[in-house]
Formats: sequence, structure tokens, C-alpha cells
Amino acid sequence: MLCIVIGKSNKAKKVAEKLAQNKENIVFTNSDCNFANKINVQENNLDEVKDFIIANEINLLILADEISFCKGYKEEIEACTDCMVISPDDSIAPLFLNDSTAKKFAYKNKILTPKFAVFEKETAAIDYLQTAEFPVIIRPDKINEIEAPMAFETKKKAKERIEFLFQTGNKKVLIENFIEGIKYTKYILTDGVSAFNLFQTVSYFDEVATNNDKYIKENSKLKIENEIIPTILDAFMEEDIDYRGVLGVKFIVDRFGDVYFENFLAFFSELDIEIALNIIKEDFEKLLHSCATGELSKNKKEIEINSKYFVSIDTKKEIITEGANTMTKAVDILKYVADNETIKLLDEAIKHWEQN
Repeated sequence: MLCIVIGKSNKAKKVAEKLAQNKENIVFTNSDCNFANKINVQENNLDEVKDFIIANEINLLILADEISFCKGYKEEIEACTDCMVISPDDSIAPLFLNDSTAKKFAYKNKILTPKFAVFEKETAAIDYLQTAEFPVIIRPDKINEIEAPMAFETKKKAKERIEFLFQTGNKKVLIENFIEGIKYTKYILTDGVSAFNLFQTVSYFDEVATNNDKYIKENSKLKIENEIIPTILDAFMEEDIDYRGVLGVKFIVDRFGDVYFENFLAFFSELDIEIALNIIKEDFEKLLHSCATGELSKNKKEIEINSKYFVSIDTKKEIITEGANTMTKAVDILKYVADNETIKLLDEAIKHWEQN
């Protein structure tokens, strides 16, 4: 298969490397990858990418980074070539790019989400802090890797963060109640007709992730599996959303087992990509291609998944929190999560946190 992976992130590089390891593939990418063929197309130049796809008769285009969504790639390229594109349509991209759109979708479909408010003016957001219940999470409405969500316990620090976000070009800011708990991301693969379970990851503040979810209460997992995911997929159908590819749904599970919706992912997260590429035993490009063509459910009854536990650790980012208390909770929870197969790597991550 001839594939092109567009993106400059670490996950784009990892995906290109994974596909290039299959000798049946010819892989092109604009990321720095030692195994695939490096190309110099600009990811924001649709015509340049389209010309390359036509000239090289590419079968599959994977848009790994969110920055490429909402640029018309899927509609334009699939309309004039035989290349299948892994990306949300322009019409539904806001579900994956804007927290407010995703949370309003959840609220509309009676899916529990932390109390939130969206502001287009700095003064209104600051006024809201006077009656807000602290701690609060403050995040830019537009999802990105640079300006991550941050938790604040004081009005002073929260006000400074709001001012910073508006002053650095964010048009909307979202403020929501802080829910203490574990991040639980459920990944499925869908061809627009059927949905297949892939795997799930658990993490705290997106620093360490593992596919071992044994400490999450069984009733919480069953609620996600049997109630929330089917509700989301039914809502997609009712709203005529023809989504094909990887669908990640991120939740927060609190100490009581209550499940709160956080956001959607149109591909694997930076933290989870290493787990994804190790845990999926089948040819990744063939699965994605079948999703895009709507033929996955014709060829598959289930996806073959590695039964081992994997851990992904991000040692580059700072801990996203205002004070030390949250970090202590994170360490305690991660120690509780760990079992004999994951404790060593988790301890290494915790040691890094404590030393930096």
C-alpha cells in the first residue's frame, strides 16, 4: 500500500515508522522519520498535498495532527482521487477541535460532564470566578498541545491564566469544575456502520498512560462500554455524522466510580500512540483503509489485540497543576494502579516528577 502521513508531531513520526516497517508499504511523510521517505509538502497547503497524492497514486492519507483538521483534505482529496483520508470531515471537525462543541454534544445527549461555561470576553470570564466553585480547570476552547488545561485553587492565579489566554490570541476560554480522578480513554475503530473495541488507557494529568485498567471499578467500565459509547454512536447516526477511523473518547472517573465526559479524539493522543502501535497486532494501514472505505465490518468480526500491558511515559512536560497537592495525589494513584509488570516504569516516571 502507498501511504502518506502528514504531521510534525511525535505521533506522526511514530505512525510513519510503524507503517514503513511493513515491507509491503511505501510510506511518505513530512515528519523527521528515518524509515519512511521524507517529503517537503507543507501540511497547510492542500493543493500541494493533493498534487503529490495524484502524481504518486497514494492509497491512504493519515492526518496525524489536529492542526490539519478543518482544511478540507478529506472532502477535496476523496472527491478527485482514489486515496482514502483518515481525518474528520470539515463539518464535524469542531467536535474534535473545540472543547465547548464536544461538551455541548455530551450535555445535549445527557452524558455526564463537569459543569462548564464558555466565554468570548475576558471580563465575563473573570467575573465568573467570583461565584465559581474552586478548584477550577481553565483551558483554551480550541484544543492544542501547547496551551494545556490547568487546574487552579485560587482566584488570583485563575485570573492571571484567563488574562494570558486572551492576550495570546485565544478567542474563547472554557472554565469547568475540577473533578479529581483518573483519565480513562476508550478507543474504538468505526467504519461508519459498525464499531470495534480497540483498547483503553488510563493516565493522570497525561504524564503516564497504561492499558491496564484493572483498578477502574467494574461498574464504571460497564457504564462506558454499554451506555455512554452506544449513546455517542447513536447520536452520530441521528445527526447524520458519518465518522470513519479512530474514535477516542476521554473520560474522568472519580473515586466514587462516577464517569464524566472530557473530550473526543480523532486519532490517538501523543501519550497513547506508543501503546496503540504496540497493542494492535494487525496491519494498521489495512485497518484504517477498511474504515475509510466503509468495509471494515465486512472483513472483520473483531480486532486482534496484544494481551500484554504497555506503559507510555511523557518526561518532557511539566506537571499541569498549580500546587504540590495534586502531584501527591497523582503519585499515590499511580502506585495503586501499578502491578508487577508496570511498577518499574511507573516508579521511574514518579522519580522523574519528584526530582524535577
